[in-house]
Amino acid sequence: MISTASSQGLGKGQAEMPGWSWHELQHLGGLERRLVKRLATMLEDWAAQPQASIPESSRSKAAAKASYRLLANERLNVVDLEQSHREATWGRMLGHEVVLAVADTTSFNHTTHDQTEGIGPIGQGNGSAQGFFLHSVLALSEAGEALGVLHAHTWARACDGPSRRQRQAQKNRKALGERESHRWVSTYEAVAARQEEWRQREAPDTRLPRVVMVSDRESDIYELFVSNLQHDRHCAVLVRALHPRRLHESGQIVWEHLEAQAELAHVEIMVPAQGKRPERRAQLALRSMPVELGVPRDKARFFGASTPLKLWAIEAVESEAPAGCEPLHWKLLSSIPCADAAGVQRQLRWYARRWNIEVFHRTLKSGCQCERRRLGSYERLRRALSLDMIVAWRLMALRDAARQQPEAPATRWLEKEQCEVLVVWATRKKPQAGPGPTIAQAVRWIARLGGYQDRKNDPPPGAEVLWRGLHHLHDMTETWKLSQLVGKS
Repeated sequence: MISTASSQGLGKGQAEMPGWSWHELQHLGGLERRLVKRLATMLEDWAAQPQASIPESSRSKAAAKASYRLLANERLNVVDLEQSHREATWGRMLGHEVVLAVADTTSFNHTTHDQTEGIGPIGQGNGSAQGFFLHSVLALSEAGEALGVLHAHTWARACDGPSRRQRQAQKNRKALGERESHRWVSTYEAVAARQEEWRQREAPDTRLPRVVMVSDRESDIYELFVSNLQHDRHCAVLVRALHPRRLHESGQIVWEHLEAQAELAHVEIMVPAQGKRPERRAQLALRSMPVELGVPRDKARFFGASTPLKLWAIEAVESEAPAGCEPLHWKLLSSIPCADAAGVQRQLRWYARRWNIEVFHRTLKSGCQCERRRLGSYERLRRALSLDMIVAWRLMALRDAARQQPEAPATRWLEKEQCEVLVVWATRKKPQAGPGPTIAQAVRWIARLGGYQDRKNDPPPGAEVLWRGLHHLHDMTETWKLSQLVGKS
């Protein structure tokens, strides 16, 4: 995609840098023009062959050497690189009523690269697998379109630090700021702070989206809800409940109290197939109510008699599950009111989008092959990961474009030669003058290259068949370009 956006943050002459990668790097300042161009080339090359190693994806031996040197260059600041992509992400968020900030944590295993400096244990014991962790936040539209990475935090544990068992024993003796789980609160506050920055920077009549952080049971942390009291205007929360929290006045467990309330509605949903489990229909009973949470006993010495937390409790429970199937049962805590069935169903749809962060992390590991990087140090791996995160988002955005903008021209996402190759491969005819394929057609053809069978009742192509298909498309396109050169000679 050729971008014509402003050149804020770039040096002289960099505003003309072509390619979709430029849009993600346009806010990257402090680097020489040649280094920014090298980054843009690396992004384009890595996205064209997501599963390729750096030497494979580079266009020459010199280009591979330049890529390794750039990843070792201390002037390439991970924070600046992530900030540039984040600015582009916020730009894509404008115009949306609601943006879901889905968050989760994953680990990268580099045990087989035992000479890598700076990594640490990622398992239960200090002698376990070695690597580092990533806590990331992916921005999604309500329809599930991937808009970009809003926040990313990486860390490696000390090799001589406490084991997992010791950390579990100590967790209630320490304030949250001294524990790894503090990442949930610090990430939430970082997203809320950036929303406030955008509110101050944009014109008064600019409509900013309502940002909602969506997360799984691990984020059911009392301190997160306390922080939400101050920042809900900038970022709401929707958390799947883990703990049996109690009401402030009666001390009754929230979910026992909610179970006694009248049902709002019964709805039917389709539960997708997973592994050997077939697709099925499920009848869900919906309930919701406003609640005031009391301070948990293990938090009393940190918070004392603090103000009760006002949230909404949401429950969706399957009434009659088939034999052998575990009934669906979602318990959510939200800072957004939902007094009727429509509001509850909307927030359930929001939570259902959370699986996209797992797709994002799987794309990083299997699609971009992050765990196979041999770069010698944690800092170099972090720099490579910052680029891989942009590539992983790009793969998901390509998937989403086919679903959300099916009639858009494929040339907005792919090179002209790639489109020509796809047309010839799919139709067995020479490309004709005029409009090329739509993005929906192109994505299905790429997916077919990656093993997608494209049967009548098959779901739309996912990220996995796309990253496999793109690898084949790259080789076919390079051959196509060479044949054109031979034909001209």
